[in-house]
Amino acid sequence: ILYKHSDFESHHKYECGYKSTHHQFRSKRGTLTRQKPIRDPWNANDKSRYLELVLVVDNTMYNMLNRDTRQVIVRCKDIANIVHALYEKLNIMIALVGVVVWTQRDEIEIDIDSGKTLNTFLTYRRDKLLKDHPNDNAQLLTGKSFNNDTIGKSYKGVVCTSVGSGGINVDKNGVVGLVAGTVAHEMGHSLGMDHDDTECVCPSGVCVMGRSQSSVNPSGWSSCSEQYLAISFDRGMDYCMRNK
Repeated sequence: ILYKHSDFESHHKYECGYKSTHHQFRSKRGTLTRQKPIRDPWNANDKSRYLELVLVVDNTMYNMLNRDTRQVIVRCKDIANIVHALYEKLNIMIALVGVVVWTQRDEIEIDIDSGKTLNTFLTYRRDKLLKDHPNDNAQLLTGKSFNNDTIGKSYKGVVCTSVGSGGINVDKNGVVGLVAGTVAHEMGHSLGMDHDDTECVCPSGVCVMGRSQSSVNPSGWSSCSEQYLAISFDRGMDYCMRNK
């Protein structure tokens, strides 16, 4: 799928609601410390990882897309394709296994407080979504806004768990590339990644785990993201991702 540069245009910086916890892995000098040497994520195992993703579209988004379920599905596939293209660089294959559209009303309360909404969505995933649509990770797409210019939020290092593997994402500007970048970012937190800082090397110029989002769609991963992912794999956090 080809996207024009204009598809990625935006003129305001928005923030991820995740609060950095670099101290978990960094020494006083700011370097990642582990007992084992860092391995590239794609060398942690001989086979690819496979993450089964479900996208949930709230009623506001459904209305914004003309109450056209087919249009919603196409948009979700476009988002998933971009997310897959980003994660494929890490030898992680993203499989969109379900799209849930709230056509009548929202099935959870979407509060302006992103933290409340995230926790409510994760409870919904645990109690209902996992039973109806088994998944490794679920992402909510909402047409509503959160406070503090937050466009996404998730917890760190919770992939493959029933209680925390999910995130929330604002999708209201019509720019599919940007919301895909947000989804990839929040999934990155679930996989154990932290925000990039000045010590991280970003070969592509704009990397997925940057703290804020502006007009340029992210196209790659920083050295820090690769290191955090290797740590997650070494700790066995990817146990649900080893099946096709």
